[in-house]
Amino acid sequence: MLKKGFSTILIVVIVLVVIAGGTLAWQYWPEAEEKNCTKEGEIECNVMGCTPCCGELEDRDVLTPVNISGEVVCVEEMTQQRCVNCGDGVCGIGEDWCICSEDCEKPDIVELPEVTVDYSEADNFEIADCRTGYLDKIGETDDILLYHINKENQYKVFWCNLQTNQEMELELLGHSESVNVKLSLSPNGDYITKTTWASAVALPKIELMSFDNTNELIVLAEGKKDSFMEIIWSDDSSRIAYWTADRNARPPSFSVYYLADITGAEPRLVKIYNDMTAQGFVNLKQLISSENKLYLERTRIMNGAPAVWEQDIIEL
Repeated sequence: MLKKGFSTILIVVIVLVVIAGGTLAWQYWPEAEEKNCTKEGEIECNVMGCTPCCGELEDRDVLTPVNISGEVVCVEEMTQQRCVNCGDGVCGIGEDWCICSEDCEKPDIVELPEVTVDYSEADNFEIADCRTGYLDKIGETDDILLYHINKENQYKVFWCNLQTNQEMELELLGHSESVNVKLSLSPNGDYITKTTWASAVALPKIELMSFDNTNELIVLAEGKKDSFMEIIWSDDSSRIAYWTADRNARPPSFSVYYLADITGAEPRLVKIYNDMTAQGFVNLKQLISSENKLYLERTRIMNGAPAVWEQDIIEL
C-alpha cells in the first residue's frame, strides 16, 4: 500500500510539473517569438543582421522628402528598410508620405529642406528609383519612363520623370487581365497609345493620350469584333500605322492602315495581304515620316516549316 501511495503521489507531481512548464512556455513563447522579429517603426537590418517584420507588418524603403526645384521629391540617403503598417488608413509609427503615401499626407513644400542637385554628379545621395518593383516597362525616353504593375489582376500604369523621380498614375490606361491591351510610348515621350483587341468585353480600338492632358483618351481607330490590332509610331511621333486581322479567319488577311496625322487624320487603308497562311504574321518595322514609307516584314509559314520573312515597303 505504501509503495502504491508513493507512486500515485509521484505521478501527480510529474503531471503538475508538466502542466506548469507548459503554462510557462505558453506565456513566454509569444514574447520569445516577438524578439525574433522587427517591430513597427523599427529598421529591419542592423550590424547584427536582418530579422523579418513582426506579424502583418511590411518592409518599406526609408525615404526622405526634400524640396527640389519646388517639388516634393523622395530621396534615399542610405539603403534601409523600415517595418510599417501601411494601408490601415493611419499615418502610424515610422510612416510618412514617402514611405507610406496611402496613409500619410503629402508634406508642405515650405517645411522641407531645399536641395539643389546636379544630376550629372549627384553622388551624395541617390534619387529614389520609381522603377523599383515594376512588372513591365512600357517605354522609356531620356527623361520619361512608362511602366505598369499588376495588383490582383488589375494593371495600373505609371508615368515617371527620371530626372525628379516624380511619379503619377495614369488611371485611364489601367485595365484588367480580361482585356488584351498593348501600350506604346511615342519616340518623343509626349504621347501613348492604348490598343485594345480580341476582347470579349471591349471592341478593338486604338486610343491616344497626350501627357499634356492625362484625363482624356482620344479614339484614333476602331476595328471589327474579334480582330487583332498592332501599331507602330513614326520616327517623329506625328503619325501611326497599324494592321488588323480577323482572328477567326483561316487563313487571316492583314489590312494595313495609315494615319498621316494623329491630331485629326482619318485612317487610310494602304495594303491588304490576303495570301497569308494560318500561321502567317506581319511585323511593322519602321514608319519614316520624311520618306513617307512604311517598312515591314511578313511570313507565310507552310506545313510547319521554319518562318521565312519577306521584306516589304509601302509607299504612303
